[in-house]
Amino acid sequence: FYFYRQWRISENKMSLPASGSGSTVTNGKEVFMVQRGANTIPLPVTAIAYFYREGDYNFLRTFDTESYLVSQTLDEVESQLDAKLFFRANRQLIVQHKACSRFSPLEFGKLELFVNPPSKEPIVISQRRAKSFREWMQR
Repeated sequence: FYFYRQWRISENKMSLPASGSGSTVTNGKEVFMVQRGANTIPLPVTAIAYFYREGDYNFLRTFDTESYLVSQTLDEVESQLDAKLFFRANRQLIVQHKACSRFSPLEFGKLELFVNPPSKEPIVISQRRAKSFREWMQR
């Protein structure tokens, strides 16, 4: 099952560029469907501050500080998002540009990211991703 899912993810990634004809078209998903009890709620991507992993589950947090369970992995979520709006900070977090309030340097070239609404755990961006994060923030 794992290999089948990985194959499907890679197949979807390969078909995305072929469907977008122009470079000005956003390639990201615009609405995420989330569950709250028995209700299904459509959440626009602009209302999502970040996606995060807590324990064995993935969640998304809105700017209204509401958290919703996400049934997809963060890799699957990342492949559906517009790279101009969202950045994969580390294995546990995908953050939207508007949610980044500030960042400060840590030892060995790492960065500590502060988001709004605040996260429970400190967000550390690795030395390897720090340069691309800075470039992404300047867009």
